[in-house]
Amino acid sequence: MKSFLLFLFFSTISIIAYGQTTYYVNKTATGSNNGTSWANAYTNLQSAMDVASAGDAIWIAAVTYLPTDAPDGSNTNPRDRAFHLNKNLKIYGGFDGTETMLSERDWEANSTTLSGDFSGNDVVSGSGSSLTISNTTENAYHVFITSGLDSTTLIDGLTIQGGNADGSSSISYAGNTFSGDFGGGI
Repeated sequence: MKSFLLFLFFSTISIIAYGQTTYYVNKTATGSNNGTSWANAYTNLQSAMDVASAGDAIWIAAVTYLPTDAPDGSNTNPRDRAFHLNKNLKIYGGFDGTETMLSERDWEANSTTLSGDFSGNDVVSGSGSSLTISNTTENAYHVFITSGLDSTTLIDGLTIQGGNADGSSSISYAGNTFSGDFGGGI
C-alpha cells in the first residue's frame, strides 16, 4: 500500500509539473502586466515568451506589436531588434481580449500583427513582379528569430510583416548566427 501511495504522489507531482500555463498579451492592458489574465496581460510579447516554459501557450490580442530588444542583448542597432524564441511554445494570435477558450478566437476578425516597421510608414504598391515597398530603411532586419525548436512549436493566427533584411552585419542568438541580409520575416 505504501508503494502505491508513493507512486500516486509522484504521479500527481508529475502531472502538476507538466501542466500547460497560458500567458496573455494585450498591448493595451492596464493591469499588473504579469500575463495571468486578459486584465493583467503582458503588454509586450517578448516578455511573455521570456517567462513561458516549453509547452506553455501564449494568447495575443489583436493589434500590431513591434520587437523591443535585440536577441543578442546588444540593442546598439535598433534594426537588430526582433522577437526571439528558443523554446517550444504554442503562440496564438487573433483574440479580441475576452476569450476564455481557444475555440472562441476569430483570427480573421482580430488581426494580430508582428511588424518590423518601427515608424509605421511602409508604402506597399503593385503586386507580383511589380510589387514595391518603400520607406523601409528603419525596419528591423528580422521580425522573428527562432532557434532550436521542434515540431511541438506552433505559431498560429499572426501576420508577420515589415522586415527588411538588407543589412551587412549579423547577430547571434542561442548559439546561431543570423545574417542581416537574410530572413526579413521569420
